[in-house]
This record gives sequence, structure tokens and C-alpha cells, in this order.
Amino acid sequence: MTRTASSTSPDGDGPVVVIGGTGFVGRAVAAEARRHDVRVRWAARRPESLRATDGDEAVEIDLRRPESVQRALEGARAVLSLAHLVSGTPADLHAVNAEGARHLAAAAEAHGVRRLVRLGTASV
Repeated sequence: MTRTASSTSPDGDGPVVVIGGTGFVGRAVAAEARRHDVRVRWAARRPESLRATDGDEAVEIDLRRPESVQRALEGARAVLSLAHLVSGTPADLHAVNAEGARHLAAAAEAHGVRRLVRLGTASV
């Protein structure tokens, strides 16, 4: 059975959103989440590349698009942002790593997310 997006309050049983779950750290987070039966909403630019398990959900997110970030965080109780760009043009690095972080913080505040953890990069 696949859980669907929840509009519950951040104090309730809303999911933990994990952005960038396809990388090295994301795979480790996935293993721990499964071990502790944490309800997870995986968010990635290509959600079909995620290995969401039964009870998880996978959604598309593009940190450069505020509306995409807003949708992904709806009903979330916490967010782990593991996504960042490490190569590309200076404009691309800024758009994802700096502006994307601003979009993420704004969406978290708008949705009343209680915890936001962001893994950063020096590539800005």
C-alpha cells in the first residue's frame, strides 16, 4: 500500500520530505528511514529514479522553481535537503544552491515545517 500526500499539521504524522534521495547520503537516509519505519516523501528532479518502498511516496521537485518546492513540502513535518549541484555554470550553481535554498526556507516557513536540515556545498 502506498501512502498518499498528507495535509496534516507539522505536529501530526505528516511525512519527512527527503530531497536528493538518489545520492550517497540519500541512500543511507533511506536505509535508516526504513529501519525506523519513518514515513518518507522522496523528492527528486526525476522521481522515477527513486527507489521508494511500500508506504513511501515519490514526488518531483526542482529547487529552481518555488512552486515545485511548495508542492513537495505540503503537509510535511520535517525536511532533509540533501540535493545540491557541484558542477555547472556559475549561474546554474547559484540557481540551485543559493536560490534553491531560499525557496526551500520560504516553503518550509509557509507550511509550518518544524525541522529543516540542509546539507550544503561550497559550489556556489
